[in-house]
Amino acid sequence: MADLREIGTFTLEKWGIQQAEMYLDEIDDTCVFIAKNLRVGRVYDPSHPTWRRFEHKSHVILYSQNRSGVTIQLILHKSRLLPSTPR
Repeated sequence: MADLREIGTFTLEKWGIQQAEMYLDEIDDTCVFIAKNLRVGRVYDPSHPTWRRFEHKSHVILYSQNRSGVTIQLILHKSRLLPSTPR
């Protein structure tokens, strides 16, 4: 997923390999948690009523439920959310 590569690259360059690996592992663990608790996130935005959001530190994981579980749609830094979107 391009979002994870971007997060990993940024974190690696800013804070080093250990922090990058740890943060990516945390995001992975959060995605597993979401998959096991499908409704844990809140509705993302009225324009995307099937999408939900769940925050992990500086990032927001946007996902939707499907027949086999969840699809992670995007992982965005909070600063990249649209201004009309509740934080």
